[in-house]
Amino acid sequence: MEVKDNGSGIKTVYIDKKFDTITAPAIEDAMLSLVSEGVRKMICNLENCDYVSSMALRATLNVAKTMQKSGGQFVLCGLSAYIQEIFELAGFTRILTIVDNQQLAIEKLST
Repeated sequence: MEVKDNGSGIKTVYIDKKFDTITAPAIEDAMLSLVSEGVRKMICNLENCDYVSSMALRATLNVAKTMQKSGGQFVLCGLSAYIQEIFELAGFTRILTIVDNQQLAIEKLST
């Protein structure tokens, strides 16, 4: 996992390889720490992620809810077809903002 700031107040969390039972707690804690530090616009970029578990789904939903409660915005991007299907089956595509790529995520948060 890597966090980058694009300079306009938007933080991007890049998740590599697996977002699973082992990695999800640390990723969730890192994203929640950003929220507690005042970040109100966050992108979770999964373009280099090839696996998500139910623990990752729970972590993602928790971060999105926390962002919403604090008046922030949370966008997922870069989901492979396989990971997109997992989010769809879980019903998360109806409650989370998901876009195709980083540029679209930045545009979504810049409006």
